[in-house]
Formats: sequence, C-alpha cells, structure tokens
Amino acid sequence: MLALLLARQGISVVLLEAHVDFEREFRGDTVHPTTLEVLDQLGLAERFLELPHRKIRQGGVPTTPPLTIDFGSLPSRFPYITMMPQSHFLEFITREAASYPSFTLLMGATVRELIRDDQQIVRGVRFQTRDGRGEVRALLTVGADGRFSRLRHLADLRAIKSSPPIDVLWFRLPRLSTDRRARWRSSKLATAWSCSTVATCGRSRICCPRVATSTSTPPACGLWAAPWST
Repeated sequence: MLALLLARQGISVVLLEAHVDFEREFRGDTVHPTTLEVLDQLGLAERFLELPHRKIRQGGVPTTPPLTIDFGSLPSRFPYITMMPQSHFLEFITREAASYPSFTLLMGATVRELIRDDQQIVRGVRFQTRDGRGEVRALLTVGADGRFSRLRHLADLRAIKSSPPIDVLWFRLPRLSTDRRARWRSSKLATAWSCSTVATCGRSRICCPRVATSTSTPPACGLWAAPWST
C-alpha cells in the first residue's frame, strides 16, 4: 500500500518481493472496514469489491454465554469484514501501482544486506534473484517483511514483544459436496472453509463439527467458518 501511495505522488519506488508470486498461505485473509475506507479515498474500493469475495456481517466470540458481534453498527460505508485471499488483495494493489511509471516491482528478489554510508545510515539494499545479484539505492528504505523480518535483523533492531491474553487460530478445512452451497458474487464454487477461532494462551482444544452454517451464524463451539474459493 505504501508503494502505491508513493507512486501516486510521482515518487520513484522499487518494491522487492522475495517470492516469485503471491500464491501462498497467509495468516489471515480478511480486509477490514478501515482498509476499505482507505481504498475508497483512493477511488479503488468499488473496483476492488468487484473481485470475488464474501462479506462477514456478524461474528461470534466463544464466551459464556456466546457473544455475537454485529458489524452493521460500525460508522463506515463498509460495515462488514471482507473475506478474500490475501494474494488477490496484493495482486490488486500491485496492479494498480504498476499503472504509474514511477513504480517498479521485482519478484523473487531476496534482500541479502543493507547498503550503508560512512555514517552508517542505510542508503538501500543488495538483493539476490535467480538471475544474480542487484542493488537498490534509496533515500528511504522500508522493511515490511513481517514479524520475522530479515531487514530488522540486518539493521540490528529489536522487536517489542508482548504477551496478549488471547490468540486467533486460523486454518482451512476441506469443503465436502454435502456442505451447504455458498452464494458468491462469482459463479466459482467454494472449495474449502476458511476457519478461525479465538483461543486463550496455552493449550487449547478446537471442536470442528461438520455443520451446515452460514458465516452469519457461527457454530456453537465458537468456530467461525467462511466459504472459500481457490
């Protein structure tokens, strides 16, 4: 997203992606109302929502008694959570950024070291691709490579660790032919259930009953299931 915003301002930006494509498993595949609001400000929300997705308008928390959360009360034009493969979201953003001449995307480029000047200020990176080594020199270098960031390690920066009381377990289950048919904006039939549940830190047990349920009615065990297409 930052690369898109910079490119829109005519600022030269090079985005290095370590993988050769975006088709891989991510920790979550949701787009939240705040993100949709940003896309709307950029004039991209309507086009983005033309991609296959599913809207989550309610969610359940496995408390006693169970708590149902209604996203419809959110003060937003988009009072729902959008379920969409994150790979599709990333492809959409980079496709939009590529429409600006100041944007360059290098896939399969893994950062190997930082470029520093005489005062040890970072001035870019050196990277490795299948075709060999390269480098990008820049006034600003942004590391956005996740919680196990290689750039953070190279810069000798320490992450601030915390111990939240809960965690969210995210996983997929095969979708059987006997499961309820999902209604999608596209004609593509969902092939799996994308599931999540809130768990307290420590040992947890998740029950996954094979039930016919919509995303707006979570199963009794607190499992939040959404139809998925691949």
